[in-house]
Amino acid sequence: MIISDVSALVADLLSDSQDLPEPSSVEIRTNGWVTCRPIEMHMVNRAAVARWAQQVGVQMTIDPRQMFVETAAFFEVNNVQVKVWSSETHAGLFQTLSKHGLSLDDDQAMSVDPTIFLDGE
Repeated sequence: MIISDVSALVADLLSDSQDLPEPSSVEIRTNGWVTCRPIEMHMVNRAAVARWAQQVGVQMTIDPRQMFVETAAFFEVNNVQVKVWSSETHAGLFQTLSKHGLSLDDDQAMSVDPTIFLDGE
């Protein structure tokens, strides 16, 4: 998948969270990860995220170093690795990603359902 402007994607992800009581943050780390971290975190099911990533052709993994309650989705676009914690509903997150070239409709989002909590694996 090609996203022409990763910074615009990051800005869009954060703008969707401005109604939260504290600001979101973006951090570009030395290892190349762009971190989008709205203050509320969602746990995601590893297998569900992997299936979704395969459907849309995006390389995505779950960072095993994260604490259980801070599991986040990672994906790589145009050689830029992006790490997303989102306070949006997952359908809303999919819509935001879709605006930037990741094609996934709401039906697919619901069928993949990455909102399932991890079971401590």
